[in-house]
Amino acid sequence: MGVVTLPSTGGGGGGTGPQGPEGPQGPQGPAGPTGATGATGPTGPQGAQGPKGDTGDTGPTGPTGPTGATGATGSTGATGATGATGPQGPQGTAAWADNNLLASGQETMSRVAARDTTIAMTSGKLLLSYFTARKAETVTQARVISGGTAAGATPTSVLIGLYTVAGTGDLTLVSSTANDTSIFAATATSYTKSFTAGHALTIGDRYAIALLVVTSQTAPTSVGIFGGGGSSAECGLAPRLAGTMTGQTGLPSTISAASINNTTNILYAVVLP
Repeated sequence: MGVVTLPSTGGGGGGTGPQGPEGPQGPQGPAGPTGATGATGPTGPQGAQGPKGDTGDTGPTGPTGPTGATGATGSTGATGATGATGPQGPQGTAAWADNNLLASGQETMSRVAARDTTIAMTSGKLLLSYFTARKAETVTQARVISGGTAAGATPTSVLIGLYTVAGTGDLTLVSSTANDTSIFAATATSYTKSFTAGHALTIGDRYAIALLVVTSQTAPTSVGIFGGGGSSAECGLAPRLAGTMTGQTGLPSTISAASINNTTNILYAVVLP
């Protein structure tokens, strides 16, 4: 604030009067220029983490990468269990050298080989002759041929049977004829008799035809061949060609391989549909 000097009133020079009251504030002057920016202050502490934002949309699938190199072959796994046996295949062509085999039925030997008419039928001795089925068919009959000696009148029993042959050589009766004492009543005669029940043959399976005569009279002979070059042991080698069992009055339902005796007498017999 300035000091106001009052004019002289003509008197002697008086002293300075008292300071007058402060005058009103003058108008604000214009703003000065902006000062220079000050130095950056130190970084403050990190604030708390904010809430997680929403997951963004899935981007487009990228292109397929190149195929990698083939890995090394792994070790061979353990062998699995054997599967079930499949159904039997269709019948093949029989590999028999003899073209004179029967068109109907299956025989224990070729008719050409059945040249002996003196195959003895001892009373109570069961005669077995073996064959391998070459056709799949159900057989319902059997045929035998008498030899040079007829049966004396009258036998007690004349029976024909069909047995299956197990891998062990044991036999099981599957078909048989009823007792018929008219069989072998004449010489050089063919006798065909029906089984009481038929049996389905399986190709390649082994079977035996059995003939039994029980009599107190003259035993007949049948047609066949003496096999094994006269050696009964040769006829008993696998696959067995023929065999016998003594002391029989009927056809056994089962026969163990150990109870069968060797023989050279091979019966010519046929089973028929």
